[in-house]
Amino acid sequence: MEIRQAWIVYHRPSYKKSEKELFDFLADLQESIQTELRAITIDEFDKNYSGGQVFLLLLYRGGHYCSIIKSIHAKNGCFTGIIPLDLTTIILASIAIRNRDCGKIKLLHHKPKRCLEYYNYDLSRITSNVQNITGIKIEPASPEDVSNKDCIILFTLLKSKMIENSENSRILANGLFPQLKDGLAWWITQALGW
Repeated sequence: MEIRQAWIVYHRPSYKKSEKELFDFLADLQESIQTELRAITIDEFDKNYSGGQVFLLLLYRGGHYCSIIKSIHAKNGCFTGIIPLDLTTIILASIAIRNRDCGKIKLLHHKPKRCLEYYNYDLSRITSNVQNITGIKIEPASPEDVSNKDCIILFTLLKSKMIENSENSRILANGLFPQLKDGLAWWITQALGW
């Protein structure tokens, strides 16, 4: 039986342990779906990609998305997509509901410098849907926008050191990977036809 292959492209986290958690997850998933899942960082993708199906593990589109799309098209690859926005919305809404006392939650992330039209669309859709579901105000924020006692969700897939200067804030989630694992497994499995 031929083993299929798919590329799993991710943003390298500042915590190595978080990267290992992703690798362990992919190894387990790979075994169950009989498909080689080749994990590669965004920075390494262009020089190593040789074609095939690509899953981009980003929560929203921006400059990295545009770069990856360009590489895929240049090699006649198949782009499955970023993590579905509805999946991200459901996870954020569940975190917000468990922390209703916050009143307002800041999504801490680095705003992209390129492809802002995609970024603006995705963030607007995610935040408005979470607010409609929960009634809690959700606000995108950069590290410099965080003040003491803010309720924060680190809006990345994997853990990051971006929150190190937010010690007096209430951290609701440092990355969404633990909450998204089951949804990611479903998304990848379905897209590969299992």
